[in-house]
Amino acid sequence: MIQCLCDHCGKQMSRGEARYEMRVEVRLADTSHALREDDFTPRNLSAVTRLLGSLPGDEPAPVEPPGHHAVFDLCPSCCRRWRRNPMGVRSASADPRWG
Repeated sequence: MIQCLCDHCGKQMSRGEARYEMRVEVRLADTSHALREDDFTPRNLSAVTRLLGSLPGDEPAPVEPPGHHAVFDLCPSCCRRWRRNPMGVRSASADPRWG
């Protein structure tokens, strides 16, 4: 029998039993290209239109910097806890096992 373990609480989950797959991606936020209000002037928009028109159609898309990807299996109980508090922020009413 194929079994899977909840990556949070360790509960064994049998084949066919409800389980949730959580995919996480963490990457560096690129703020160097953040748009500002003055980027939307007609002159700037016209320049962007010209630039985009000059690019070859078969040019590959730029590659994003590498990030961290992870996949976790969660039992239904841990998935419910994660949905209520995805960042694990502690509060007086928070579950002490989660966080």
